[in-house]
Amino acid sequence: MPASPRLAVEPKMLEWACDRSGKTRDELRRDFPLDAWIAGETQPTTRQLQQFANATYTAFGQLFDAEPPSDTLPISDFRSATGAAIERPSPHLLETIEKCQFSQLWYRDHLLDAGAEPLPFVGAVDPRALPQDVAAQYATAAGFVKAREEASSWEDAFKGVCTTLRAMGVLVFISGMVGANTHRALDPDEFHGFALAEPVAPLIFVNGRDSKAAQMFTLAHEFAHLLLGDTGLDDLSVTSDPSSSREQWCDAVASRMWVPEEASLQFFQGSAPSEQEVSRFARRCKVSQLVLLRRLRAANLIELDEYQALYGRSYAHYRDRDRPAASTGLGGDFYKTLLARYGHDYTAAVVSDTLAGATSCTDMTALLGFKKLETLDRLASELGLAS
Repeated sequence: MPASPRLAVEPKMLEWACDRSGKTRDELRRDFPLDAWIAGETQPTTRQLQQFANATYTAFGQLFDAEPPSDTLPISDFRSATGAAIERPSPHLLETIEKCQFSQLWYRDHLLDAGAEPLPFVGAVDPRALPQDVAAQYATAAGFVKAREEASSWEDAFKGVCTTLRAMGVLVFISGMVGANTHRALDPDEFHGFALAEPVAPLIFVNGRDSKAAQMFTLAHEFAHLLLGDTGLDDLSVTSDPSSSREQWCDAVASRMWVPEEASLQFFQGSAPSEQEVSRFARRCKVSQLVLLRRLRAANLIELDEYQALYGRSYAHYRDRDRPAASTGLGGDFYKTLLARYGHDYTAAVVSDTLAGATSCTDMTALLGFKKLETLDRLASELGLAS
């Protein structure tokens, strides 16, 4: 049997792929003769290089480039104004944004074919508008008031707002992994969420690996960006106040969406809140302590150092209690999980178009993350779309 052909690859491309993967060299050395490849002592076979590309989350064809590409975000990084912008975004983040952009374009075309009109709230707000006025205008329509008043817990309040935003026409995606790959968990320390503003199919992505308590604020913050017509990535850092006026504005709107202006001012006026008071008032407002602390900071009712201390303790508590494990995604029943991740309308649109032959199975996999046709049939039955 003839020897497998060897492929010439620039050592710098191999090193680039290793570095961007987030894996250590020792991890990769266990599966590949990495040092010999980089030193030019031997070259990988086609099969080895394909396996290496998969292991480093790299497109196979990219490895044959002469120079490493510049890994840049395809959307704005709102952190750049604070000096906390990502120097090298992870392949997990890059692929997540690309997948969301593909889904958004597909859904926009689907809606336009059905005669959809631009949504009136996307880009409708002037950033010079007062945050309290904007929150008062949109809190009811977006479901925040109903969630506050009727939900039995802040977890149910979060689900209620997700449902309302989706009914308004916003694609709300919540996932803690790249596509359906449970081995590629998203890192909440890298990002909490992002917004993709588009008149017909605006999209909010919330990192499902983050604490559910933190997801509450991310959801509202990204909705505020849609009101401005912004597309970009946030990290919602608590190490300092946002230096960007746009981020400060979105923080102020988001916190007021969840916590009424008059309630927080009346409850905490005149004195710095204690940890017990924060906990008690958060339960009353049906929000997490993280959301309430952001509200207090936005209203200058708590000093930065005290805010950071309380937020750090609360975030650690929620993170340990309700951050999903990396290997489980959203957990639970597969079909319920899929609907929680993408929402009913988007999922049903992909399934019905695939069954009708208008969307290929390849695109369906990219849009929903599964490949098996029996899964499609079962999902169609769950959605009431089976013939």
